[in-house]
Amino acid sequence: MRNRGIYRIAERIISIDTQYSYTHKICEGYRISASFTDFSVYTEDSDIDKEDTQTRGSSRPYLESLAVYRKICEKMPDYDTFLIHGSALALDGQAYLFTAPSGTGKSTHAALWRECFGSRVTMINDDKPLIKVENEDIRVCGTPWSGKDDLNTNITCPLHAVCVLERGETPHISRMDPADAYVALYRQTYRPQSEHRMIKTFDMLAHIVNVCPVYKLKCNISLESAREAYFGIAPL
Repeated sequence: MRNRGIYRIAERIISIDTQYSYTHKICEGYRISASFTDFSVYTEDSDIDKEDTQTRGSSRPYLESLAVYRKICEKMPDYDTFLIHGSALALDGQAYLFTAPSGTGKSTHAALWRECFGSRVTMINDDKPLIKVENEDIRVCGTPWSGKDDLNTNITCPLHAVCVLERGETPHISRMDPADAYVALYRQTYRPQSEHRMIKTFDMLAHIVNVCPVYKLKCNISLESAREAYFGIAPL
């Protein structure tokens, strides 16, 4: 017997139909009742097998959840939305996105912000947020797929700034040139299989680096890194 549910993710209403219940458990906070959907996702054994070639040793229910999100992300450019690998939080209603290659310390840096600023911080998504682009309105959207610590909230917040993280002994933040920012963000952006969706994703990415400040942050695991970032990029 298959498992079905309807969910609102990144302001889109999505029907999800799966073999296993795991995906629906992690999506519970996004479940809604609706008489229509924007699109549907249906998984088969071949979808799970494909994920297994990239994430060996994981359970099939978990692999199916990855297949579901991949299918969602393939469709999202049709709705001016794309996936970027990063940790996103909201502070005082403004979203801050930290991105970098795996192992650099995105989640660690976000945790420093939570320690430094306490209840002012809400985690939007700690691993795979969606970015919605509508002219000057760029918003970061929570999703249920949020890394090993499962830190996510079903909210969308306006993007104030992006930080590209690098490890460094002394915290330092500086504004990036849009061309350099594009290259750094491109490396962490999900690229759809469809050519026209890929082109649209690249167009959205180019728009972001031209209208939203992107910074390079050299950081360590001290609270000083969080404060250096905050005072370098926070609203006046």
